[in-house]
Amino acid sequence: YYHENIESSISLLEATNLLQQLPALVNNGHTCINFPGSEYMNYASSGEATIFPLEIAFEQGKSLVRKNWSKNKNINCGDEIKSINGTPINEILNKIYKQVSGERILMKNTKIEMYSF
Repeated sequence: YYHENIESSISLLEATNLLQQLPALVNNGHTCINFPGSEYMNYASSGEATIFPLEIAFEQGKSLVRKNWSKNKNINCGDEIKSINGTPINEILNKIYKQVSGERILMKNTKIEMYSF
């Protein structure tokens, strides 16, 4: 039953973040909830967004900087990311993997790269 006057207490982005954990349990790369691109773009351009300023590539078990949009010019393309704010990158990735559907870590990493970490 659908009622168009129902108000949501969470945003589409928050709902997607919560619900994506269910298909991620299936571990099938074709089972997912579509990324809410327009909602994300609204957030990103709001002026209040916190967006990770590096594009990351996963190669041979390493997390490497592909592009740097931060103000820190000491970070170069090809540098390895071992931690973020003191948290080991593998610990961060294990949390993100709970949101990403894929049969193997390689597929999950590819999806994470596609959406720019």
